[in-house]
Parts: sequence; structure tokens; C-alpha cells
Amino acid sequence: MVVCLNENLKTLVKPHKRNFKFFYYFICASISGIIASVLTNPLDVIKTRLQTQSTIAGIQADIFNEVVHVKYSSMVSTFKQIMSHEGMRGLYKGTLPRAMQASMSSALSWVSYEVAKHYLCLLYTSD
Repeated sequence: MVVCLNENLKTLVKPHKRNFKFFYYFICASISGIIASVLTNPLDVIKTRLQTQSTIAGIQADIFNEVVHVKYSSMVSTFKQIMSHEGMRGLYKGTLPRAMQASMSSALSWVSYEVAKHYLCLLYTSD
């Protein structure tokens, strides 16, 4: 998703035709990371709830020597429980930190790629 968004933003912004083109590459990739993280955050919340419940249940079972039943059994049941108990806000918990991380991660990755591509093109086309 990030790749598609980034390429479409680069088509709109045309950083290769601007001064400070790497700054525009950085901005395009950063925005792409934010959009992708916001759109996929509900799936990340569901995945995290499913993954962490087994750890918590295992710790409780060890401490109290009892069988602990897990709260979530599938993606669909997890989605339904989050929606019924927390609403849409529950699916978007942690969106801001995730968006900030995705923004910087995406921006640094793509700018590194663009810089490397730029210098490799200069190196091999200067003959």
C-alpha cells in the first residue's frame, strides 16, 4: 500500500522536476506512510489483541495454576467484540504513534532508495 501511495504522490508532486527533490521525496513517502498506517490500523489492533491474549492467558495460568480461556477466538469475533465494547475508537487505538513511526520509517527508506538510485544513475550514465 505504501509503495502504491508513494508512487501516486510522486506522480502528482513531480519531485524530480523540483529544486530540493529529496525533500519532496521525503514528504511524499512520509505522507504515504501515514495514510497506509491509518488505513491498516484496525487490522493491526485486531492482530495485536489476538497475539497478546495468549501471552497474558499463559502468565495467568502459570501464576494461578488454572485453565484460562482466551477472550478472542478469530479475527471476526475480535472485530465484533471491539466494535460492541469500544466502538470505532477501539479499532483506532494507537493510531498516532503508529502513524508517526510509519511516517519516519517510510520516509527514510524511500529517500535512501531515491538517493542511491540517483547516484547509481550518475555513476553509470556518466560514460
